[in-house]
Amino acid sequence: MEYNPALLVANTILHHCFKHGFAITHMKLQKLIYFVYKHHLKQTGEVLFDEPFLAWKQGPALRSVYDIFKDFAATDINRYLIFGGEKSPRVLSRDNKEFYSAMDYVLKQYQALSGLQLKQLVSFSDTAWAKAIARQDGRLKKVDIWNERWYG
Repeated sequence: MEYNPALLVANTILHHCFKHGFAITHMKLQKLIYFVYKHHLKQTGEVLFDEPFLAWKQGPALRSVYDIFKDFAATDINRYLIFGGEKSPRVLSRDNKEFYSAMDYVLKQYQALSGLQLKQLVSFSDTAWAKAIARQDGRLKKVDIWNERWYG
């Protein structure tokens, strides 16, 4: 697998969950990535990665994360993605203070919720996901993510 910044974010969230004993399903991972992305965007004005979030039935999703972890379906993920010929999982450096600030905030707020509970938080009629569904274009717009309020 070739390097992908969105998958690096996924690995970093998985690392936190594994380290602290939090179960994480594919749906939960997708939603946590979305919330970290949103919080980082609101904090810094910058995106974490360029891959667009897709407006899928179960909420915002990244194709790359789906492709890697889809085999877990609704069961808990129990492994990282290993890039290329590396022997250990790659995660974001602790030097990335803005990312870790966003991730720590989001995980403190939402890590105890299930994937279905997190899906409910992105399904309100004024969310970026709902707007993408209404437009029928399948992709969430950065401006809609930026303008989305926090739920929960």
